[in-house]
Amino acid sequence: MTPKLVLFDLDDVLCHYDRDSRVAALATLAGKPAAEVDAAIWSSGFEDEADRGRYTAENYLWEFGKRLGFWITREAWVENRRRAMTPWPEMLALAERVKSRARVALFTANGPLMKAELERIYPAVPQLFGADSLHFTCEVGHLKEEPQAFFKLLEKKGVSPFDTLFIDDRAENVAAAKLAGLRAHQFRAHGALRDELAVMGLA
Repeated sequence: MTPKLVLFDLDDVLCHYDRDSRVAALATLAGKPAAEVDAAIWSSGFEDEADRGRYTAENYLWEFGKRLGFWITREAWVENRRRAMTPWPEMLALAERVKSRARVALFTANGPLMKAELERIYPAVPQLFGADSLHFTCEVGHLKEEPQAFFKLLEKKGVSPFDTLFIDDRAENVAAAKLAGLRAHQFRAHGALRDELAVMGLA
């Protein structure tokens, strides 16, 4: 059966996300070692909490700067995030083809500031999916490694898990989606995904 809804992850599915280069740039701004920045923002669990929706965009940016030890502006944060992402046009084109055969939506593990600024950070994605089909884990209160994230999102979308295909690069997220009853594909390469989508009648 052809899925009625296809959920695409963002980072490392629709673009390459280079966290190491992002951390290095932040370390330069803050005048700190990259390992210290990574520990303060990522290893501390702060980003996961933001992805769960524990902060507003403004509170997130304030806490980000506090942990960084450098009062980063919103503009600088946006530019730092944007520079860490390399768009994959072939994946955008594939999502466009799928869109002609099924509903498509974005489902990304990101917080409220990314949600607010995606238009500036990666404008091709809102243009492709549309504002009503951009979904962030901060809206559902769960990370994608938790099946509850999918239950809450699909309830909002009014689509059954059995009618949904989820595409993500992380094995733990794919496993959670399958536990929630979705079909799921762990993304590794454009060609392999294209072939699987073709079997499903989606490409």
